[in-house]
Amino acid sequence: MYKHPFIENQYRKTAVGIIVVLAISLYALLLWFYGSIPLYAALLDSSISILVLFLLGFLFWFIVDTIHIPQAEFILSLVVILAWLIVCFVIQLIEYPMDKLFFQRFLFLLPLRFTFAILVWFILVQWYRTVKLNRWKKDRLLSESVQTQLAETMDRIAVKNGSRIHVIQVNNLTHVQACGDYVMLFTAEGEFLKEQTMKSLEQNLPENFVRIHRSYIVNVEYIDRVELYAKETYHIHLKNGTTLRASISGYKQLKETLSI
Repeated sequence: MYKHPFIENQYRKTAVGIIVVLAISLYALLLWFYGSIPLYAALLDSSISILVLFLLGFLFWFIVDTIHIPQAEFILSLVVILAWLIVCFVIQLIEYPMDKLFFQRFLFLLPLRFTFAILVWFILVQWYRTVKLNRWKKDRLLSESVQTQLAETMDRIAVKNGSRIHVIQVNNLTHVQACGDYVMLFTAEGEFLKEQTMKSLEQNLPENFVRIHRSYIVNVEYIDRVELYAKETYHIHLKNGTTLRASISGYKQLKETLSI
């Protein structure tokens, strides 16, 4: 399981700390120079604002690491920036509670705050995407490496689930179902989705696995009985209560395997 990118290692922690300090300094200078705010007030405003933005960015990772929909990521980013601007509004209200020109000052600084937030957030999101891509490549190489090692014995199948890799004993498979470019592996422990075609998997399975249908491969060790269901259609009943459909060609191949 990977750690949050901000705290993945000591080098990353140090780098993030330096970036936060630089962002606070830059933002304070912009508020002081552009908004004519006293330097102490600009530093206070900047420190709180950047730390809040940092916290929002930290939490944002847990969402983008789970949700892989660009539209949702975009909408959520807008919500985060709006929330941050509200925080800036509250900070300025606390700093100048009796200022009659409070709203004019806030509106005057709004373009600066918004532009700064958009720039920082864009950089953060792009960095998150790079981290996710690098981790995906690393996991893919690891998965392919495990698959290569397992292919020599053909008694195990590796299935990647998030950042984890499940190793399934082939003899524990009751049956396999096609799901487009994926296959669903069924065991007594549960179901596992794997990115592989039925044809490719069928070629690598032991002889006790039979392709009874274009959508099903069954482990004959788990078959309880076979029944004629309709013309040119058979039902394969497994010991766990599951019923699978078999085509004529699949039934013939099953008979050959069972020597009946």
